[in-house]
Amino acid sequence: MRISGMNTGLDIENLVKQLMQVERRPVDSLRKRIGLQESKTSAWREISTKLAALKDASDALKSENAWAERQVTVADTTIAAVTAVQGAPTGNMTLEVTSLATAQKVESGVFSSSTTALGYSGTVIVDGALIAISPEDTLTGISSKIILADIDATCRVVKLSANQFKLVIASTGTGQASAISYEDSGAATYSVNSTNPSVAQAAISGTTAAGDYAFSVTALAQAETLRSDTQTTRDTALGLEGAFTVNGAAVSALATDSLDNLVAKINGVHAGVSASVVSDGPGFRLEITSETTGKAGTVSFTDGNGVLRGLGVLEGNLVPKNSVLAASDATYSMNGTAYSSASNSITAIPGLNITLAGTGTTTVSVGATGGALKALGIMDSGEGLAHETVKARDAAFTVDGTTFLRSGNTVSDAVQGLTFSLKRAGTTAVELSEAAGSLLDKVKDWVSKYNDVVSSLKTKIQYNAKTKTAGPLNGDFLAGELFTKLRLNATKPVAGLTPLDSLDDVGISTGNFGSANADKLVIDEAILGEKLSSARQDMMRLFGAPTEAEPDPTSGIARDISGLADSYTHSQIGLVAQHETMLESRIESLQKQVDGWEDRLARREVELFRKYTQMEVQLSRMRNRMAALGSSLDKLV
Repeated sequence: MRISGMNTGLDIENLVKQLMQVERRPVDSLRKRIGLQESKTSAWREISTKLAALKDASDALKSENAWAERQVTVADTTIAAVTAVQGAPTGNMTLEVTSLATAQKVESGVFSSSTTALGYSGTVIVDGALIAISPEDTLTGISSKIILADIDATCRVVKLSANQFKLVIASTGTGQASAISYEDSGAATYSVNSTNPSVAQAAISGTTAAGDYAFSVTALAQAETLRSDTQTTRDTALGLEGAFTVNGAAVSALATDSLDNLVAKINGVHAGVSASVVSDGPGFRLEITSETTGKAGTVSFTDGNGVLRGLGVLEGNLVPKNSVLAASDATYSMNGTAYSSASNSITAIPGLNITLAGTGTTTVSVGATGGALKALGIMDSGEGLAHETVKARDAAFTVDGTTFLRSGNTVSDAVQGLTFSLKRAGTTAVELSEAAGSLLDKVKDWVSKYNDVVSSLKTKIQYNAKTKTAGPLNGDFLAGELFTKLRLNATKPVAGLTPLDSLDDVGISTGNFGSANADKLVIDEAILGEKLSSARQDMMRLFGAPTEAEPDPTSGIARDISGLADSYTHSQIGLVAQHETMLESRIESLQKQVDGWEDRLARREVELFRKYTQMEVQLSRMRNRMAALGSSLDKLV
């Protein structure tokens, strides 16, 4: 327990604190020295990281691969993309893509439900896998069985509309070798029935798909029919003369022609219409009926001499005057999806001929026994595929007249060093050249990494006379030596080279003294780019990359700086690693001294408080004794 200075009047707490501050000065000095060593360690770690980046950039430039990169230009990139590995031959070529590799796609017929039992049975073989089809299987269930067979294909149920579904099986790979094989369990026998034949009638025409198809017919397709005005007789001369056309076919009328004569002439030009004379009460009319139902069968006329208008077939603006039936399409829905047709004979369901007979509703039911794949509409009666929407096909292309066939659209084994990614059929030019632009970026990156190291070193070794502050490596011999060696390796000529023996010869110079770029490297891109294009081999020798003339170079700017950086950054024998070990040893030694001082100071503080406490106790006792003595004297008096 500490006692305040009640007897002495001293502020013991503050007094001890001040005394300890004086005695702590050696510790503060040691901690400051530790901080300096730690700042040096941190500075060297930063420089080591930047040196490693410079080494990587130098290694890239001293590598033959960096100088062998290729630039590929494809005239029409919608036809193909082409990439080249380093060292691929340069030159021009013509690429012609004939066809792309495709995956086979096979579809079933259309079904009204994906969850209703189909009633099919039999064991089928799909891509060599045995698949048992049972009567209770639905379209979704069959799809699951095909998926579980673990074949090289995907299978899914596609919903076309609210009541239209089909299976789609697609090979997972492309090319002819990826085609999926199918074997059915036997021949299929079909039956068809319409609940209301007065609305629609159906007949089997080939391989179809079992199921129920609900029809709602709102209108039948009609052929246009029009008539003339009433004539008294059919064989009396009409007195109309001139030419007219029906659906573009020319007809010449004479004044002596009767209705019968005009019928014969119109039918004789085979204009896609049928002409006849019809009796209309007391008289006769010319009737013209299109041979084609639907709006597409609308009859067209020209009537330059007014023959048809004189007969009353047309009015003044060449439209029918006496229309019996207008040309119209059939309109109907099947399983809820609306359709229109120019004809009343439709093939909306593969393998069925359906004839629309009247308006109303009906259900066409198709049944099948045997041949599960045929019943599904995947195979036809001839054991072929009924709905192969996409055939498995190899990619076919030529390069400078040489033809190649491959199973995929990405091809890397046709022309050495090139990879073709085929996109569509067509012909395009391909140019391969040395990638000067990419190499320029590598040189610029190397210069940037060099400047990064130099800038960091300058900041850390300099002394600012104005602020009287020094960088953490000021006076560090190793840092100063590295700065000097870097500048020397970057600016000295490379012995034995001609005509390019220094960076200055290729547009890379040292910044002017006193400028912001002093000691850094500055690039003249125009000169550097020109040298990369025109003097590639000389540039390679300058940076120390292998060439045909010197496959094993021992010197070069990038090669020398890479070696210099490695001598500093090597994880085990590098100078930085050794330097950091020394700094860490110093920090450890100083920390031990600090720890020793802290222990002594803690004991010293306890001792000071103990002494001052004893002093307070003694003074308290003396005062008590003096007070007692004074009391005794007072009693004697």
